Amino acid sequence: MSKEYVFISGAAGGIGVATVKALLSANLGIIAAALNIQEENELKAIDDSIITCRLDLRDEASIEDIPQALRERLPKKSALKGLISNAGVDWNAPLHALTENEVKQMLEVNLIG
Repeated sequence: MSKEYVFISGAAGGIGVATVKALLSANLGIIAAALNIQEENELKAIDDSIITCRLDLRDEASIEDIPQALRERLPKKSALKGLISNAGVDWNAPLHALTENEVKQMLEVNLIG
C-alpha cells in the first residue's frame, strides 16, 4: 500500500508544528511548506521523514512553484491526500497600532495568499 501524504502551509509555526506532529502520529507523510532554510531545518529536526519545500504566500512565483515542487518531492506510488492551509500572520496588536506594511503583509498572507 502506498503512503498517504498531507501538504501543510505554515508548518513551522505553533499550530503548524502541532498539526505536523499529530499527522505524523497518525502515520501520514508530511510535505511541509516553510519560508526559509531555518524553518526547513526545524521541521526536519521534528522528524527526518518530513519533506519540505519553500512557500511564501506573498510571492506569486513561490505559489506557482508549488505544483512542480510537489511532483518532484512526492515519493513514487504515494498519494497526496490532503491540504492544510495553515499559513498566517498575526502581529498580536490592535489594528490601529500596526504599520501600513504590517497590515499589507497580513492581508497578503491571510486573505489573498
